[in-house]
Amino acid sequence: MNKPSVKLPSILQRSLALVTVAGCLAMLYGAAVGSPMATDYFRKLGFTEVHFGILSGIPMIMVSFQFLGALWSNRLRSRRAVFMWLIISGRIMWLGVVLTPLIPGLAVSTRIALMLVMLALSNLLQNIGPPIWFSWMGDLIPRRIISRYWGGRVRWQQIVWLIAYIPLTVFGFKYASLGLTLPEAFTIVVICGVLAGVVDIILFLWIHEPEPAPVHVRPILETILEPMRQPQFRSYMIWNCAYAASAMIAAVFMLLYVLKVLGLPLWQVMIIWWTPGIGSALGAKPLGKLIDRYGSRPVLVLCTALKPLAPLIFFFITKETAFWGLSIFFIADNMLNVGQQLSTNGFMLRMAPRENRGMFAAAIASLPGLAGGLSAIVGGVLLQLWEGHDIGLFGHTWNNYQYLFLLSTVLRILCIPLALRIKEPESAHPRDVIAAIIEDWPSRMVALPALIFRRLNAPRHHEKKDD
Repeated sequence: MNKPSVKLPSILQRSLALVTVAGCLAMLYGAAVGSPMATDYFRKLGFTEVHFGILSGIPMIMVSFQFLGALWSNRLRSRRAVFMWLIISGRIMWLGVVLTPLIPGLAVSTRIALMLVMLALSNLLQNIGPPIWFSWMGDLIPRRIISRYWGGRVRWQQIVWLIAYIPLTVFGFKYASLGLTLPEAFTIVVICGVLAGVVDIILFLWIHEPEPAPVHVRPILETILEPMRQPQFRSYMIWNCAYAASAMIAAVFMLLYVLKVLGLPLWQVMIIWWTPGIGSALGAKPLGKLIDRYGSRPVLVLCTALKPLAPLIFFFITKETAFWGLSIFFIADNMLNVGQQLSTNGFMLRMAPRENRGMFAAAIASLPGLAGGLSAIVGGVLLQLWEGHDIGLFGHTWNNYQYLFLLSTVLRILCIPLALRIKEPESAHPRDVIAAIIEDWPSRMVALPALIFRRLNAPRHHEKKDD
């Protein structure tokens, strides 16, 4: 599905294609359990802002268990079975989450507590697995094509996500006419998503696993602290933790704000949250090439400089302007998200030593995850504290959600100097990336018809050349 431009061995090509297909199936699972329907589902089951803060904070706090996965990864001679067992078990636990409300006689508080506990266990298992997976992928993917391959994989993932969201949105609009309640409809969606998520992991039975680096057993504390002792990696982690906290204090409540405060119908909200996939699909491959060419740091700096616009738009959006305004804005904003994601993956895979790559992957996810998770919980508490303290100013009434969005904007701006301090040898200046975008992208648009024609005729020309 994703074919790098360089010649690769057939077993590697097949494995990379399967990793891409598996990633696409993972997007189906993610769309099922993370759609706006999920937020509406939990809201109607009695979840408050504080519960939503905990609900959003749990996955990020559980990321700290990636350190356990990294330690485990360093001692594994084969990563396949352990990784598959962890992820499949975690995903299946979502079935318990959606079946809990069907148990008769449960008090609301008990039901919410049980659901949160099962979500915590699900996230715990699924967060032990990624360092093992990154260790495997770091050995599998050639370094010279890391960001290009990752960009192509993300593009296919987002295309699948966009396609999957269409029937999901239609179902979210029509489930009542089919005689279903929201809990019943969401249960069906989750069952389908978990099925796709399990098939995703089963595909790894056919993905090549290179032999891991020789195991050198070292003291646990030394292994855990190694990422933070590397100056280049440490400079990145300082930015990453600060940015995660600045973003998550408000980001997890944007969807709730649109549903609860603006009062948009679920089907409109699902369309709005569908549009970010367009930005990901458009930006993933070009941004991956930019990162391979200029480095991770300049792309991270540019994305960080523009990301304060995300919470700021929620400060001004109204019910009348939300549908079109957010739909268009999210396309551009998610291109920035993809830039940050690809830069992070490229930075980690290039900087991490092979024998301790899992620990670097754990650090890059766990510490920002903890910062973001705690920040989300703080955001929920602040929303509750500020509730009812509206202010009338400039002919508009500002509420507790908008206070939180403004706070997030200020905190994101303060992260820009931290991004500038990231150390990456041989990376270019951000202005070089800006110049490349200005010079290259308009010419690409002009040449698009010719490029399409050449792609359509590529197999025939290739056959002639081989003859």
